[in-house]
Amino acid sequence: MKKITILFMAMLMLLSMVGCGVKSSKVDSILSEDLNYILEKIYESADFDKEQKDAIMNYETTKLDESNAGYILGTEEVKFKEGILSAPLMNVIPYQLVLLRLEDGADIEATKEILSKNANPRKWVCVEAEEVVVENIDNVVLFMMANEEEATPIKNAFMNLSK
Repeated sequence: MKKITILFMAMLMLLSMVGCGVKSSKVDSILSEDLNYILEKIYESADFDKEQKDAIMNYETTKLDESNAGYILGTEEVKFKEGILSAPLMNVIPYQLVLLRLEDGADIEATKEILSKNANPRKWVCVEAEEVVVENIDNVVLFMMANEEEATPIKNAFMNLSK
């Protein structure tokens, strides 16, 4: 009877480890993809009506580098491996979505604090974003300034990448 119990427990432990590994693998595979692919997945799964989804899918995507990161992030203190910005072509819409991939071992919480502290929701002068969102899944950081109607669905879509 002890052998059967031990064998059953071993099988149960093995199955639970395999189950956890599959979930992690899916998240890891999405987050290991190119940031443009991650952005596409966020936009595809965000809970928008068709009109809003079409508008956002047509926003311009720009690669972050030393020449534009200071303005986009509000600071030059943030160190990142790669980054992209998604924003409308016209600045009359207070919206920017930034995805950053940090170096392995980077202090993610410190980076999020720097981004939050330096966010300027009035950077567009004539319009102001209602929400500032700074979230992460592993070493991928979402930094967004937008109105609530855009910020909440996009934040939820990003965070759902980890499920």
